[in-house]
Amino acid sequence: MDAAGVDCACVFASTGRGSDYPLENNLIAELATEAGGRIVPFARVDPAWRDEAALSLRESAARGIRGLKLHPFMDGAFMANDRDLVHPLMSIAEDYGLIVLVHSGWGWNSSPGVVADLARAFPEVTVVMGHSGRYGYHREAAVVGSDFGNLQFDVAGLSIPGAIEELVRLVGPERVLFGSDHPYSPMAFEIEKLARWTTISWKDIEMIAGGNAARLLGLKQPPGSPTVEVRRGVTVDEPRSEDGR
Repeated sequence: MDAAGVDCACVFASTGRGSDYPLENNLIAELATEAGGRIVPFARVDPAWRDEAALSLRESAARGIRGLKLHPFMDGAFMANDRDLVHPLMSIAEDYGLIVLVHSGWGWNSSPGVVADLARAFPEVTVVMGHSGRYGYHREAAVVGSDFGNLQFDVAGLSIPGAIEELVRLVGPERVLFGSDHPYSPMAFEIEKLARWTTISWKDIEMIAGGNAARLLGLKQPPGSPTVEVRRGVTVDEPRSEDGR
């Protein structure tokens, strides 16, 4: 985070831990306390564990976690909008005011339309569509999700030229969120992708790179804009016009 100029990051357990998720959720909650606000803890649960998953999520919420990560593709191949497995967890998220980040892409069970349907079913829960469908499906993500104001769009791993600009144009910059997908993608690469290789304005970049997330999480933004080296000799605070030039 220091090397990439990242002030604050949402952190959750990596894939494939199954019943170990409660242990990692507790560890992340402890790290968040020690980090003095730089880590925003998210819980991760496997919906297939049903009551145990619900208990783990409630315990994590009581410890101060701010969100829930669901990965339909990696955790048991459940449908992202499964009424039996996922809806009970969404109800807990609604009770505790948690943000729910749902992976999208790579499989039928996490397609943009399925994630959008989950957001439709829980209009009081902020749902983030991770990767915005990935690999060219950002257009589908925008079309199926544009009518649900509680649905946000994360651009982690979305590296097709012009994809971020299209997403911003279709859903508005206030609903697009920066994401690193670290450790699978370097934070600095994702920052450079947004700050150097798009043509959107700095005003929109400021919202996407942190302003929107700070608003959704109720975080106080640090004063000023940090200087982040995204290419040798090029920084994100380099003068740029409102139209991105």
